[in-house]
Amino acid sequence: MESRTLKTYQAQRALGWHAAQALRNARTLAAWDKLDGWTANCDDGTAPYERGSGYGAVRLRIVSDDSYDDSYIDTWSDVSEKERERIRADLWERIAQDGVCGVVGEYWTGDAWEHADSCFGFIGDDWRNSGYDVDIMSATMDAYVAHVMDYASELEATRPDMYAAR
Repeated sequence: MESRTLKTYQAQRALGWHAAQALRNARTLAAWDKLDGWTANCDDGTAPYERGSGYGAVRLRIVSDDSYDDSYIDTWSDVSEKERERIRADLWERIAQDGVCGVVGEYWTGDAWEHADSCFGFIGDDWRNSGYDVDIMSATMDAYVAHVMDYASELEATRPDMYAAR
């Protein structure tokens, strides 16, 4: 295991991930780095992909989310009504301070950014190390590889068969 992957694995374990999940996360993050994956902290997703730009062909785009559903708090039967209201007030204070966002995984097709996966409803940067971040990265890389393979198959189909008997 590469030392960087090992360090990421150890960091994931320190965050409380089980060994198998920490290893999956470390390997996914290493693959993301090899594809030069990046994060755009804006709704318009500036910096379109260009070879040599320093931005890879996969990205996470962090976008603002205008809604948040706190109804799950009402399902907590082991918490008093007064405590639920305090929790709800603290939650909305945090939302007012940090905002709500979504994470969108996208890959570059050569013409445009294509949506691969997304998840919304994160407060502030709670999406980091949530597990959803790595899942979106994994799905985005899978979609990118599928796109590249489809493109390669199309390209291969257009060339004459150089292995055919003459």
